[in-house]
Amino acid sequence: MIKKIWQVPLLQKEEPQNSHRSATWLELFFDLFFVAVIGNLSHELTKNISLSGVENFAISFIAIWWIWIGITIYNERFETDGIENRLFTFLLMIPVTGLAIFSHNVTEGNLQNFLLSYMIARIIIVLLWLRAGYHNKPFRPTSNIYILGFSASILLVFAGAMLNSKISLTLFLIALIIDLATPYFTLKQQAKLPHFTTSKLPERFGLFTMIVLGEMVIGLIGGLSHHKHFSLDLLPLGIMGIVTILGFWCLYFDFIARRPFQPKIKVAILWANAHMPLMIAFVLIGVSLYNLLGSASHLHKAANLLHLGSIGFALILIGLLELTLAKNPENPHHPLLSPALKICSGVVGIFLAFFTFPHSAGVIMLSGVVLIAINVTYGIYRWIQQNKASSF
Repeated sequence: MIKKIWQVPLLQKEEPQNSHRSATWLELFFDLFFVAVIGNLSHELTKNISLSGVENFAISFIAIWWIWIGITIYNERFETDGIENRLFTFLLMIPVTGLAIFSHNVTEGNLQNFLLSYMIARIIIVLLWLRAGYHNKPFRPTSNIYILGFSASILLVFAGAMLNSKISLTLFLIALIIDLATPYFTLKQQAKLPHFTTSKLPERFGLFTMIVLGEMVIGLIGGLSHHKHFSLDLLPLGIMGIVTILGFWCLYFDFIARRPFQPKIKVAILWANAHMPLMIAFVLIGVSLYNLLGSASHLHKAANLLHLGSIGFALILIGLLELTLAKNPENPHHPLLSPALKICSGVVGIFLAFFTFPHSAGVIMLSGVVLIAINVTYGIYRWIQQNKASSF
């Protein structure tokens, strides 16, 4: 009975063929805290659309992401149904709540508290890796590298929090780079471990993607609600905003989420980390929708850059993500043409963002819709062709 209540972490075995591990209710509940953090970060960015504003947002988002992915990968490897799993998750909710509170005005008044919250969250995750390595000898070489790299990162964050000066942000950035780089030093060790699941892990990333797409919806509704009186001029803008969100939903869940990543550990880590800049791009699109729909008039250069640049960046990342997926003979999309089309469309979007004159919100949004529609149309065409071929 005691064993069932408090369990030791045991390395998950190889996923049986045709089996499925699902996200738990606890994980879904934990994700709600990240909804609050991401919402605060995007709200702050809407008030400061500038290069420095985007940089500060990106750094803060990476911190949030690294906490989420840290506990997600731990649960992928060592999830139990014991009370200790709930306890550690509940403990982690405390510093994540701190991040949500102190994400307001991070680079000025709240940087120290934000860094301390991040540090506490990372300490909890490091303790989990330490516990996992202690109870699982095959995982110990990996956990040792994790603990060494992540501890160095925590020390840098602590130093930044204590200094509380301009150098603090630099130390924090270096710490984040160490956090992101550390798993790549475990490739040889993790290659000897069971493969990541191709069911639960993509589901967890898909659910987090849904949360971030929700920020687009909030940006859309917030921008339209900014007007005291709704006019017919706003109708086509609102429709294009909905099409933009729907288009990216299709591109991710039809092209990426429906296929598992390649089983090689190097590709799996690359697949996971590539989601981080994609999530940043999605939130930036939500922020740009808020500002485009909120003004709906002649806009400055920043509007071109934020909206079309984010759409272009997102398309490129979706294309690159598609290259990390496992081959499937039933997949209707061409393994090279499909990602190439997205990457080329993304490059065009970034070109338009940097090298076109400021236009009205309608022109900017229409340009983004066309780039998205090209790739969605390709997907529909290939799906129809596959159905025709299978009917004969």
